[in-house]
Amino acid sequence: MSLRSVSTTITLLMVWFLSTSSTRTEVVLPQVEMEQQTQQPLPDIITGLLMRYFRHPFQPVQFFWSASSASHRYIQVDLMTTVLWRTSGHLVVTFANPEASLQSAVQQKRSHAVLFGEDVDAFERLLANFSTFVNDYSGRYLLVLTGATPTLSTLVHVHLRQLFRALWQRHIVHVNVLVQTNSSIVRAYTYVPYSSQHCGKPVVRLAAILPSTGQQHHLYPPLTSLHNCTLQVGTFEAKPYTILQRKVDGFIELGGFEGDMLQLLAHRLQFRVNVTESPHQLQWGVIGAPGNSTGTMQLVQDEQVDLVIACMALDVTRGIYLKAGWAHYTSRILFAVPQGHPYSAFEKLFRPFGTDVWLALGALLLCVVGVVGGLSMGRRARSLRRFVYGPAVRMPLLDALYLLWGGAIVTVSSRNFARSLLAHWLGFTFVMRTLYQGSLYLYLQRSANYPPIATLEQIHHSTLHYYMVNIAMRFFVDRPEIRPRVRFIPPGLDTLGGQVAGMASRYTDRVVVCPQDMVAYNNRLTKRTGRPIQVTRESITLFPLSIYYPKKSCLTALFDRQVGRIVQSGLVDLWVRNYGDYDFEESRRESSSGGEPSKLTLVHLAGAYQLLVGMHTLAMVVFLLELLSLRLPRLRAFLTLFLPVLGNTTSSNAVDGSKRLLVRETVGNHFSEVIVDALTRYYVQNHSSTMVMRLSTIGQRARDLQSDIMDEVMQRTSHSIAYEFWSKTTPSRRPRIFNIAFIDGVHAFEQLFHALDPAHNDFSGYYLIVLTEPSTPTLLERIFALLWTLNVINVNVITADLEDQSHWQSVLMHTYYPYRAGACERPVPHLLHRFRRGKRLDVSVELFPPKLENFHRCPVTVGTFHLPPYVLLHRGAAGDKPTGYGGFEGDLLRALSIKLNFTVRLIEPEMGELWGRTPSPNQSADAASGCVRLVLSERANLTLGRFAIRGDRNLVMKSSRSYYTVRMVLAVPAGRAYTPFEKLFRPFSRPTWVLVTLYLVVGVVVIGVIRLSRLPPYVRHFVYGRSVSTPLLNLLNVLFGGALLRLPTRNFARTLLLLWLYYCLVVRTCYQGSLYEYLQERKNFSPLQTVDAMVAHDYRFYSLHGASHYLEQLTAILPRITWLSDDDANVERQLLEMASHRAPASALFTDVERVAYHNRYRVREGLVHVANVVLVRLPIGIYYPLKSCLTNQFNSELDGLLASGYVNYRLERYVNYDMLKGPVDHEHLPTPLTIDQLEGCYETLVGLLLVATGLLLLELASRWIVPLRTLLTFLQSE
Repeated sequence: MSLRSVSTTITLLMVWFLSTSSTRTEVVLPQVEMEQQTQQPLPDIITGLLMRYFRHPFQPVQFFWSASSASHRYIQVDLMTTVLWRTSGHLVVTFANPEASLQSAVQQKRSHAVLFGEDVDAFERLLANFSTFVNDYSGRYLLVLTGATPTLSTLVHVHLRQLFRALWQRHIVHVNVLVQTNSSIVRAYTYVPYSSQHCGKPVVRLAAILPSTGQQHHLYPPLTSLHNCTLQVGTFEAKPYTILQRKVDGFIELGGFEGDMLQLLAHRLQFRVNVTESPHQLQWGVIGAPGNSTGTMQLVQDEQVDLVIACMALDVTRGIYLKAGWAHYTSRILFAVPQGHPYSAFEKLFRPFGTDVWLALGALLLCVVGVVGGLSMGRRARSLRRFVYGPAVRMPLLDALYLLWGGAIVTVSSRNFARSLLAHWLGFTFVMRTLYQGSLYLYLQRSANYPPIATLEQIHHSTLHYYMVNIAMRFFVDRPEIRPRVRFIPPGLDTLGGQVAGMASRYTDRVVVCPQDMVAYNNRLTKRTGRPIQVTRESITLFPLSIYYPKKSCLTALFDRQVGRIVQSGLVDLWVRNYGDYDFEESRRESSSGGEPSKLTLVHLAGAYQLLVGMHTLAMVVFLLELLSLRLPRLRAFLTLFLPVLGNTTSSNAVDGSKRLLVRETVGNHFSEVIVDALTRYYVQNHSSTMVMRLSTIGQRARDLQSDIMDEVMQRTSHSIAYEFWSKTTPSRRPRIFNIAFIDGVHAFEQLFHALDPAHNDFSGYYLIVLTEPSTPTLLERIFALLWTLNVINVNVITADLEDQSHWQSVLMHTYYPYRAGACERPVPHLLHRFRRGKRLDVSVELFPPKLENFHRCPVTVGTFHLPPYVLLHRGAAGDKPTGYGGFEGDLLRALSIKLNFTVRLIEPEMGELWGRTPSPNQSADAASGCVRLVLSERANLTLGRFAIRGDRNLVMKSSRSYYTVRMVLAVPAGRAYTPFEKLFRPFSRPTWVLVTLYLVVGVVVIGVIRLSRLPPYVRHFVYGRSVSTPLLNLLNVLFGGALLRLPTRNFARTLLLLWLYYCLVVRTCYQGSLYEYLQERKNFSPLQTVDAMVAHDYRFYSLHGASHYLEQLTAILPRITWLSDDDANVERQLLEMASHRAPASALFTDVERVAYHNRYRVREGLVHVANVVLVRLPIGIYYPLKSCLTNQFNSELDGLLASGYVNYRLERYVNYDMLKGPVDHEHLPTPLTIDQLEGCYETLVGLLLVATGLLLLELASRWIVPLRTLLTFLQSE
């Protein structure tokens, strides 16, 4: 069918559609000529814009039109017909919105629309039919003005302003209006809603004049800045998500980790925040139809605010009436449960053993009572009683219990059987008593509690009330029976947080449904002063958080881009950890005993009971032998013989079966049978289709032959393989793995070769080339040589003499091996298999054999650099080129070279660069630097050296599977060491020193009051004795362990003295014992652990320039960073300065492994610590060129190395993590104290000697100074 007939058909269909929907009865068919339409610029421009901006894999383009007359409607039809004809096969087009009854079936809102209108009123009529339930107002819209154009001034200042105001009411921002001002020029107008002078007011702007001969304009640029405009933010206080900080001037500042994220968004998008609280403190509120919502839901639905953020969970009902953003954090909903009540002292007596052990022990004692009772009845039992426990034993039951409780027996039986019973009972009771006493000693010392409720089933079976907010009831729709026990928390100022805080110690009759972050926030606030809040081990549901916008908002895509970057940088997790203490998660992973001694269960005591049963059995055997020995005197001699042990061995013969491989006989051309066999064996995949390419340059005969073969192949494989035909104009959206090409010669293959693109073809996939003309060795060499330039190695060329229809016809399959012994990277054709006509296809032949399992010692060029502990380059005496390599990744590379049998040729980037700069996809390799440039220019087959797998690198290179995750932290120096004088105060904590000083001050004050108040002498005698003249000196003498020469004679004074002696004995003993340990311990102040603490202490930060990409989100430290050139020598120098305390207030942004490497090999220069906050986690791997063929084979080998633990094993040879785990515990071994350790004592001695010398000088001077002599006389009397 010709183009003219296609155009006429489309036009007739459009006119028929319009005429049937019109009120007119006459139909006038316009005569449309394609030649005339192509001369107009407007169809070309519309077509170009649709092809550039409106192509979407899942969204059709909606066409709307409106005209006041039938003639103008035909003009619009002609224009649309031309556009549809030119975009045929590239766009999916729909007309108008679905009916109201079908709107629920639209799963995805329509976001691409083209509107044809005669004037502004026509556009307003079209927009009036739009709905937020069907149309996505944040999508792309193109408006085409088809009516008469007024003057330019009237158009801009009147018509377009009116139109853009109507669009802004619906928040349709990504829109362009095309106006054809003359026969050759089309103007594209848009509007800007946010600018430096106008906020929320549309400003008309000329976007472009088309067709443009100069630079290409971006008519739909993404919104990147709000130009310091104010956004209304609806929220309420829900700690730690949002914390309202009210200022003196009435301004409300938003805190919490969601508030911190909003502040960062405001900084990056340049807008101001105006907080609007939930009306009547209704918090979340309920969402419903317009006019029926409450709380913050009402604010956002009525468009009183631009967005809401405050612990907003993604919800299906909310999604109907609101627009949700990117989920920036996923929490969990769980129960906060009451604390378990403590065990009583009596209950602790039964805690060492579990219930099953107590039951087993009671059953055993009952058996003993039964045996003793049975042997105590009747005369015939008398002889047995003597035999079992001897004639001299009078109280066997009391003796058994006495032995159980650790007593001793006086009378021992003389019979062997009785002695054996006594021996095994002694052993059993000894084991039980030892285990009970040892475990009871630990349990009696602990104030243990009953474990709190841990599971949801325990809560449902209890009588506790459910406290929750009203919207949380949706989590329990499957449990309607709990409705009578539900108590709704009234909305108010952080009422849910108050209920959660009360679960620490106040409430015991309820459980609270809450997010885990509220529990962590309260546990952090009360970590030192209160008990932690207990939670269930199981969670109710996951709780993804998001920002909600009005249904018509245009901010969603703008905010989602920034929120996605913030989430990927790890900042959200950092903020969450800063606001909460999540140790309850780690404690839940430990044993349920919570660190207390475990109960001894029946499994633990199985050995004791087995010993008991064994001794019983032995006793019965001895009993029987003794009975028999009465009649058989030679029994004892006979028992010395061993009984032969008999055994049977059976053997059975295994019958091996063989399976016959049934091959279905096929019909048709033998050439097609070979192709079908290859496709069914290697191309059947459920997730990927097969790309079919056909090129013919010889003639129609070859093309017809290819069509016949394709028809037969596809007919026999269409049930299992999905096919996709290759097209130059509409390439595949993702690289295709499975490809089959039909060519008829070298010219056809060259066309195919130039069309291959790594963006649309996966060069590491499977390629089956069907050559329909006889091949020659030269042709095959040419084909394989071109394919090797693209690193396509999984390729087979099938050829045959199709003119030969005899039984000698054979099909040849050729391939090539890029790496062979003595021929590295030389694509020589190799005959893989010859398929004979009339013979069954041999399925044992590997049609796509693995070609990279053995490189035959061929060299692989690796671009890398010296970066401990990942890559260690060893250089010779000249020091210019590396002669060897090591390190964690170097050992990994060596293991790969051994397994794949290749040699390594190392090259380093120029100018001492490391990773280098990554260019954009549309830039050349010259824009790159470092190892990235080596890979892009294909000078290196691969590169490694802590290469983080990032999105920008994946656009220009191909990454391997990640084999390790690097944690980027801040390396900090060790804290200052304690001085010997400071160690004298370390045995007691600050509260203890305050109490000791307070008691001493109280004693001094009492003595001073008694002395200065001139009380009668009998009062002094009553308090500290008649003969005591220096009470203050006695007070200090007893405190330091001295003796008193004169003791008081009164009872009250003696009582005070005894109390003070006992108090000083306890304090002095604890101080002396602890001081001995602290004087020997080498202890430093703890280094700073958080970024905020380092900023507060005015730290200076250092980082390699190549790591700047990961610090862009940390705006607080960016001005403080000193950028180091990309060289590990700078890192080594900075670590040495930190280890030697030459740079005390500094922090280095590096990875944990680099610090662990320093602490292993440079430990003599000093240790370097790391902050316990991981700023970034980087998965690292190997990078290859985009068209590299090494990726799959190397990934397969890496998987094996990872599964075997080889990666972690090699890493441990270069790092030492023990020094990063904190200070080493002091070993409590008696060691001699040195002068350095007692330096503080000597300093104290020198200080006291100076005080004594000062007092001596004062006494000498008192001879001439009367007031001084009076003061010293008063002090001497005391």
